[in-house]
Amino acid sequence: MAALLLFFSVLPLAIYAQDFKVVALESKVTATLPSGKIVDQIKLGDTLPLGTRIKSDSTGQAILQAGSSFNVFSVYPDSNLKLEL
Repeated sequence: MAALLLFFSVLPLAIYAQDFKVVALESKVTATLPSGKIVDQIKLGDTLPLGTRIKSDSTGQAILQAGSSFNVFSVYPDSNLKLEL
């Protein structure tokens, strides 16, 4: 039980203050970087920093990997989200 509790208490540290890599992509997904630069279409392999706003159209989907960890996050169609802690 203690090992399980330790796993879940350390898990958030694995994604703390890391960039996100686009590892899967389908249809239109755009990004607005913290600098204000708009990326009209993200691509596989793009790295998105914390603070990036991501928008997907009605068929747009993406999977983002947090840093070099095995933590992945899905972006679903019609999403409007910001990568932050």
